[in-house]
Amino acid sequence: MTSGIGAVSQPMSCSSGGHEPHRCKSALDARRPGMNEQQVGEIAEAAFETHFGDIKVFRVNVWRRLDHDGDPVVDVNIIYDGKYEQLNGGGLLKVRREISSKVWRDAEDSPGFPLVHFIPKSEIGRRDPAMVYSGAAPPKR
Repeated sequence: MTSGIGAVSQPMSCSSGGHEPHRCKSALDARRPGMNEQQVGEIAEAAFETHFGDIKVFRVNVWRRLDHDGDPVVDVNIIYDGKYEQLNGGGLLKVRREISSKVWRDAEDSPGFPLVHFIPKSEIGRRDPAMVYSGAAPPKR
């Protein structure tokens, strides 16, 4: 497994207003000095392997950003070497709960609220990103 240490995209002004999401590494670092992206990736990989041990994790991508309200969030993309049909809803909820409880345990020292997405390796670049990131099953053809 390779953890993608999420480099924050081109920073925009931290003072940008409105409801446009923006990413500002310095603002995130100042507000959330605790857990880093590598640690979040390791937690995510361990949680996935605990509940789906027969499915190999290909990569975990993690990056921090500020949401549209200016609150820190951590995007966690678990890219696995398998198919949608191999995952079950109960297991997905347990993985998300385990990651959230460990990353968001102490909100003051947390890098942000984790938003966890499950992506099959075979679907990268092949389907509507909104569907892939939500973990929705592919449409029947």
